[in-house]
Amino acid sequence: MTRFLRLGYLLPRLVLLVVLYCALEYGTGWGLRYAVIAGGQSAAGAKVELDGSVVSVLEARATLTGLRVANAKRPMENLVEAEKIELDFESDSFLRKKVIANHGVVRGLKFNTPRENSGALQPKDEPIASDAPGWFGGAGQAVGQAADKWLDDIELKFSGEPEDFESVRLARELSQSWPQRFDRLNADAKALQAEVERLREQAKEARSNPLRGADFLAAAPQRAADLRQRLANLHAELTSLPAEVKADKGRIDEARRRDEALIRERLQLNQLDPQSLTSQLLGEQVTGSIDSLVGWVRWTRQMVPSTKVRPVVTPRPRGVDVNFAGVRQRPDLLIRELAVSGSARMAGRPLELTGTVTDFTTSPAIHGKPMRAEFSSTGGLAMEVRLTVDRAGGVATDELIVDCPAFDLPEGRLGNPEKLGLAMAPSTGSLSVSVRIEGEKLSGDIQLVQDRVALAPVVGPSASQLARRLGDAVGGSLTNLPKPATRVTLGGTLDDPKLAVWSTLGPAVAESLQTAAANLAREEAQKRLESTQQKLAGELASLDRKVSDAMQKLTAEVEAPRQEIERLASNWIGEQLGGGTFSFEQLGKRLPAAESLFKK
Repeated sequence: MTRFLRLGYLLPRLVLLVVLYCALEYGTGWGLRYAVIAGGQSAAGAKVELDGSVVSVLEARATLTGLRVANAKRPMENLVEAEKIELDFESDSFLRKKVIANHGVVRGLKFNTPRENSGALQPKDEPIASDAPGWFGGAGQAVGQAADKWLDDIELKFSGEPEDFESVRLARELSQSWPQRFDRLNADAKALQAEVERLREQAKEARSNPLRGADFLAAAPQRAADLRQRLANLHAELTSLPAEVKADKGRIDEARRRDEALIRERLQLNQLDPQSLTSQLLGEQVTGSIDSLVGWVRWTRQMVPSTKVRPVVTPRPRGVDVNFAGVRQRPDLLIRELAVSGSARMAGRPLELTGTVTDFTTSPAIHGKPMRAEFSSTGGLAMEVRLTVDRAGGVATDELIVDCPAFDLPEGRLGNPEKLGLAMAPSTGSLSVSVRIEGEKLSGDIQLVQDRVALAPVVGPSASQLARRLGDAVGGSLTNLPKPATRVTLGGTLDDPKLAVWSTLGPAVAESLQTAAANLAREEAQKRLESTQQKLAGELASLDRKVSDAMQKLTAEVEAPRQEIERLASNWIGEQLGGGTFSFEQLGKRLPAAESLFKK
């Protein structure tokens, strides 16, 4: 009877324990799933998906499968994805409503994987990915286009034509102005000849009727004197033309000497800034790598809480939380050690990652220790990574150290692929990174040393003729650059990062380009001088020919009225005044007053 009573007493309680165990076994898994999704979405600001969650109360182990955290800035990508997460908890931590795990394992970790649907919490208001950071500050475009500007300046200097020079322009102007002057002189000569012809006709009319020609005879001496003065002026101007032509040729010769000096001066090339060239050559590769680096840091800051200590609030209105002396407050979530394995991409190259994360907690100020992570990679880029995330103090501080002693750099293109770029042959080198973020302030440096680099000029489809000539002139001068070193100094903030790039690669390329451009400038200067002299010789020959033809024509035009005036003076008018031959000066003295011709 006693035995029966004992079974009746124990059996219901055993059944209750089994039911309670099943409820805990399955209910805890559901609760963990809900907590992971809700907490993850609150931290990441995007959807968090979990395929499955299993919690074993007896083994104090939780297993999560198919974890996907969407990227809030790029909703069609996952920020992080993990195939499986296993955590071994302290058995008594659940009794204190804490999750304390001594060890955990993350397998199949991946970053920036594509999604089939949007991961935005509000699909209608999907955020647009922000533009790339302004790495080079306000002068970013100027620095990035420094070599293009240098090349454009050379093209501008080389683009001048012979017609642009003073001597050629002056010769052409004189070649046009002299014929205009000759035309004016020719018109004056023709007008003078017409006046002489009119005088001759009037003299002929007066000869046929002397009485009616009295007024003409009275005015004839003055008119003849005026015509002769005009003829003398025209003849004097005609006589001075050769001296003026000679003076103009002297002006052209002086302009030619100035043009020669100007050609040499204009083709003095500006110095190519090695550091600006470095920024252009390496800017895209450097900023691509640092974009990935800053993206990782931002993701870490999203996942790791701030330094603020959240007050402990009693869930019920009654009761008081008492912290006994010597008893340390424990965080709600603490993972002392987490083994991680997965894959990632760094600067566009695949990596296989393995490592450990220690002291991960949601309450770093309570825990009092920084989170540390150490990773090593294999694959396309072998390296070691050490990360420290400190939220125990008043200012959030992150430190990242990367050491990559030997890695292969693939073939790449540097510079502007549309104009004049450089093809870099595959090489090997070493990389070291040291970055510190204190609050929002970013500082650190990245150093890259390559064993040996071979560069070859590559002319793009939109390259000018000068760029093609410059590429040919550079030739093999960059085929062997021993151990070029590059250092990138970081500054600014996470939202507005700045960097300065220094490298021995830029000075080496600048020296080669400068030498090639100087050789081209000397060739171009000689070509310009020869072209200018040839053009000038043609203009001068044309001017000489025009002057010679015009002088002959003008001489004939001036000689005709002179002879006509002399003939008139020596023939009929002289006869009317008493016979013989008179000059116009004598003619003026012999002529009586007009009214005396009609006295009886």
